[in-house]
Amino acid sequence: MTLRFDLERHHHLAGAIHARAWLTMREQFGLAPNTLDAYARAVDSYLAFIEPRVHDCEASTQSDVAGWINESRARGLANSTLIQRVTALRLFFEYLVEEGLRPGNPVSRGGAFRCCGTTVFRTAGPIRRMHKLPWIPTDEEWERLLRATSEDSIRDRAMLALAYDGALRREELCSIMVSDFDFARKLLTIRAETTKNRSGKVVPYSLATSALLGRYLNRRRTMRCEPDAVFLSESPRNRMMPITSYTWTKVVERMALRSEIPHLTTHTMRHLRLTDLARAGLDMHHIATLAGHRVLQSTLIYIHLSARDLTDALARTMGSLAAPRHPSLGPEE
Repeated sequence: MTLRFDLERHHHLAGAIHARAWLTMREQFGLAPNTLDAYARAVDSYLAFIEPRVHDCEASTQSDVAGWINESRARGLANSTLIQRVTALRLFFEYLVEEGLRPGNPVSRGGAFRCCGTTVFRTAGPIRRMHKLPWIPTDEEWERLLRATSEDSIRDRAMLALAYDGALRREELCSIMVSDFDFARKLLTIRAETTKNRSGKVVPYSLATSALLGRYLNRRRTMRCEPDAVFLSESPRNRMMPITSYTWTKVVERMALRSEIPHLTTHTMRHLRLTDLARAGLDMHHIATLAGHRVLQSTLIYIHLSARDLTDALARTMGSLAAPRHPSLGPEE
């Protein structure tokens, strides 16, 4: 079986038999390719850290894990990335314990409940999660982006529009097939195998996006290419091959540079679309369906970004609070 994780990039995995066996097992269980690669990076990073100290993971201790976490934090890893890496390492150690290769797991499970008599405590994990609101552009920044991309290829503009309308993740956008469209109803089916949580969904797109897609597909019909992949590479090396997530990331990076919006990423269109829907007052359950969220807690981020609930609540209560709390103007002096 061909491994999806790159042993040339993660070269410490080459000599780690148990790590490769665990990653291969996760792949066979259907782990998403991007998640598999992230797990490979995490284990490879840990193996690189412990190499001068111990010979293998079977002899690792909590002190080794703590040192690796501190070293990763010192290198400036984002909080979410660090949590993902710690999770991957914990799952790997669980595998070693289940296989009888070590006595216990040196990575504690955060959020588990511990009982002491009649009292229940919530245990802390090795990394405290920081819940940051995602960045979204202002109206002026978005208009600047549209102006900067007005002369871009019809493919890039169609992808930008569709990414916004459908609140699509990068992999979902790049994996679209012609057969996924219902052009008459302006609906797009996102296949389960392309989504983060392996749940399919159907999303609408606008009349303006439909016009961009129509122009792009008319041009695409003149090309000799794969019959079903919609968005194709325009580079000389991979011309007419399906566009990759890496290529789309580079396209958006160039858009960000030209429009002078440094925080723009492939995920920005998704964040902005969901926030706009929250601002418009769409029901949170409908927003969650469009986003493909399994739990509403994930959708609440966009309610916070829109400040919809806070604004409505303040509007209802400010009148009654103002009179007793504000000082009187009194007579003019």
